[in-house]
Amino acid sequence: MLGASVLYPGIPSIAGQMAFSFITNDKIEEGGAIRVGYPTDIEILCAGQYLYQVAIAGEVTCINYIQQGYFELRLTRPLPPGQQAFAVTSTCPAAVNDNYFYIVILTDRGQVSDAAMSIPGLRIQHGLPISAMPLIWGMAEPNRNTFVSTGIEILGELPLKDPPIISEIIIQMPPDFSHQVQKTAQLETLTQPLPRRDGGWLDVTDPRRLRLLMDEEAIQKLAIGAYRFQWPIMVPAVMPKYNIWELTVCSPALRNESCTGSNDPRAAALDRGPSAHFLEPKVFKRTDSSIHYFDNVLCDLMSQILLVGEVVVVTESYAGPDAGYLRAHEGDKVQVLYMGKQEVEEEEGWIYAQKGQEEIKGWLPMSKVKTCRSDDDLVIAGRPPSPPSRWILLCQQGETIKVKYWGRLESEDERNWIWAERLNGNDEGWLSLQNVEQFKQSAAKENGRPWRQVLRKYDLLPFPDISKDREAEYATYEKRKVTVTPGLVVQVLEQKDDWTKVMLRQSIAGWMKTEDLSQDGKEPPPPPEHPPPAVPPRPLRPAPRPGQSAPERTSEAGKGPEKVEVESGSWSFVCTGFRLAWQDRIISGGRVPTCVSSKISDADAAGGAARHILLGTFGLETLDYALADKTMEMGGGGSADVPEYLISESLSNMGFPSEIILDARMFPDPDAMHLTRHSGRHHLIISRLVQHRNFRVWLGIAKRRFREVVTRIERRGPRSEMKLSVAVYCRRGKHRSVAAACILHHIFQAEGFQCPDIKHLSYKHWKSCCKMACKECQEPPEELQGILQSATKLWRDL
Repeated sequence: MLGASVLYPGIPSIAGQMAFSFITNDKIEEGGAIRVGYPTDIEILCAGQYLYQVAIAGEVTCINYIQQGYFELRLTRPLPPGQQAFAVTSTCPAAVNDNYFYIVILTDRGQVSDAAMSIPGLRIQHGLPISAMPLIWGMAEPNRNTFVSTGIEILGELPLKDPPIISEIIIQMPPDFSHQVQKTAQLETLTQPLPRRDGGWLDVTDPRRLRLLMDEEAIQKLAIGAYRFQWPIMVPAVMPKYNIWELTVCSPALRNESCTGSNDPRAAALDRGPSAHFLEPKVFKRTDSSIHYFDNVLCDLMSQILLVGEVVVVTESYAGPDAGYLRAHEGDKVQVLYMGKQEVEEEEGWIYAQKGQEEIKGWLPMSKVKTCRSDDDLVIAGRPPSPPSRWILLCQQGETIKVKYWGRLESEDERNWIWAERLNGNDEGWLSLQNVEQFKQSAAKENGRPWRQVLRKYDLLPFPDISKDREAEYATYEKRKVTVTPGLVVQVLEQKDDWTKVMLRQSIAGWMKTEDLSQDGKEPPPPPEHPPPAVPPRPLRPAPRPGQSAPERTSEAGKGPEKVEVESGSWSFVCTGFRLAWQDRIISGGRVPTCVSSKISDADAAGGAARHILLGTFGLETLDYALADKTMEMGGGGSADVPEYLISESLSNMGFPSEIILDARMFPDPDAMHLTRHSGRHHLIISRLVQHRNFRVWLGIAKRRFREVVTRIERRGPRSEMKLSVAVYCRRGKHRSVAAACILHHIFQAEGFQCPDIKHLSYKHWKSCCKMACKECQEPPEELQGILQSATKLWRDL
């Protein structure tokens, strides 16, 4: 293997892209893999949005084996010989032992085809709290000029004594790209300016490299903030395989020599901008200084993107040379079934379409059709953009969204973009057509999950039928039996023969007979009206006097719903009906609270009985055995991309069904090792999490999820009361998830919600820590209130 290399930010505790490059002479068929070994001291994330495929085509799945110190990219398409590049997300510690990498190419049979061993890593740079800002691009076409911008962000105060000196900033562009800077005025400052060196501060002699020379005296006092600049470039006719952009800062030279980039001994490589084709177009004005974050994924160099399912009009008759091509006349309407991929030479510029209702299909040139879009079209969102931005519409994959405005083709900034809103009407923003999966003609075609009312009392089953060969399996579900009562509103998930799978609003699902449900309905029906009894029932005991706590509930023998005791580790709860009402008991030391459930009324099932929010924490590796096994199969709880429905099932099995599930693993903090003897309730852990660079993004995601659930509850009818559960998880469930839950607990209380004590579902697995029993965790300093108040203010500002 030739040219194997690795590039990544060498600054502790700051996340960035780790880019790999190599040249192979072998072709690997589909089903092969790329295995990359790395120092276990470095934290690697490669699942989903943390992976950048760059030159690797097709669907790629990354599995991270943290304990073994390597990750694998599973390939669904052949890997051709030649230059290859990809990138993952990494966070460096303060020091790295055995700082070497390796790259191994595996065939579909697991045999080694090519390899490069002992690839040296970069050294760790200390004392410089700095990060590269995301790349922002203007729309571009081959052999045309466009603009690109980036910069640096100072994340903390520089040391007062002997601060690190930034002498040069080097921007290295990929092969075949070239800047178009002829004079210093063409490199525009979009935010506060950097201190420039007198007597010439910009070197543009190399067409692929920009050198910004800094004032070494003034830059030692550089304030915390963002420093962004932009410049014009020429887009190549063909995208290079090694499409990696490098930003490097260099210390002063001992001799009169220039910094050469990331391989220079005095360099600190900050960030890379990997891509498969070209960065997505920037929708806003290029001089808008308010843009700080934007999508860093590249889009195809084509004049227009058509969506699968979209109906287009033929503008010019086309017959095609032979069979396989679609014969269409001018004015015909055809539906797009597949859009040719740019990286496949035979498909570029073509669509595979169907003509009307005639079931006639074939290939058609894109140049022969035009769109007929309207502002009220519905589309289905695809893979979410990454990283998130204040201007980008954040939605879930598969979610239906409404287009409010289609970007104009004649505008470089708007082409292949839409201004859309979520159907709940709360969020709107720009979305690239690269992040749209499918087109929908109108809202009338939307096929959402219908709501129904239960007509008869029924015990939900785990299977659509209970045959003789499944009776033993069903017996294990008896202790989790859930009974639905007439009038209860449920959501239809699936139908099979005369059985229907329904879901309660507590995310508990089961099968029941279809005949015991009302007719289909897109919106949940209103709660049933029950006439008041002629004589109110007499209470079992008098109401408590002022200052006296409410008496514990009692039930008469033979009356009320059946109670089912469920053991879960070192604690238990009692299920009465199907809603859990947790007792307010404080966890101290090894004591974990019990919970008692209470039967809910039909009106309560349709609306809720109080503005209660119950918070819980857990770890992917410590909640239950099923989830732990699945997590370890996917590389461990540090980076496993476990589907949320599996997590939801495990939470329900543990008696903690949750409407909102939040991932708190995005706060790597290698410098906090001295705090691991405490739980996440320690004031320093909470403080470091609030001050983490990822906290604002995480809190924004949490607020959006919370607002979606609250809006969905409020749609069911007017009410003044509400109940919901929020679960926060990390790897083990004792540090990051606990700290994040403590912050949310304070925020929800400040917003007027009633929040019982946090339930720590993985508490029995808390080892080698104080278990919240030490004096520091029990009696935090007053400074903690200031930290929590700042988090509350950020929540309200988002």
